[in-house]
Amino acid sequence: MVDEFLIQATVPDIHGRIVAIVAPHAGYVYSGKVAAHSYALLRRQKFQRVVVIAPSHFEAFPFVSVYNGDAYSTPLGSVPVDKEFAAKLAKLSPRIQLSSRGHTPTQQQGEHALEVQLPFLQRVLGDFRLVPIVMGEQNYETERTLGVALAKMLNKDTGTLIVVSCDLSHYHPYDEATTIDQKTLKAIERWDYLSLS
Repeated sequence: MVDEFLIQATVPDIHGRIVAIVAPHAGYVYSGKVAAHSYALLRRQKFQRVVVIAPSHFEAFPFVSVYNGDAYSTPLGSVPVDKEFAAKLAKLSPRIQLSSRGHTPTQQQGEHALEVQLPFLQRVLGDFRLVPIVMGEQNYETERTLGVALAKMLNKDTGTLIVVSCDLSHYHPYDEATTIDQKTLKAIERWDYLSLS
């Protein structure tokens, strides 16, 4: 299914280095075709490390959880965690912690927002090291803390990609969802982070 989505995705040639992409994390039958357009941009790119930032849908915790395990497993194989990078990132703020919160299944169910990105990455990039991040709360202070920490870690780093796993709006009536999503997309294009918070 992932391969078929990637084959069908047509994207413009991007000249220059891609630093980050945004991709939806609904089930593949709902958003796989859209996600494939983001990942198709990476076809001729090479990254040693991928930082995937995802929300926690089922478990609330007051920090950013950087996975403290060794790897994430998918049907396509294991993706090793860049434990050295993860440990350095967690040392930059008490709001960022090495943890399994948000990464391992709860009694209700397992989180999906991060793991659905991995088969796409495995197909387009092959080998890479993963920095899996799940946000237990999403507010301006936490988001800014993570953004500043990543900026410090990635200053002049050309081998790292950031993947933002998102939902946009899917509980609103179609017209309202379209309006909200367009506002969000325009704010991203303008780097207007204040209107996103």
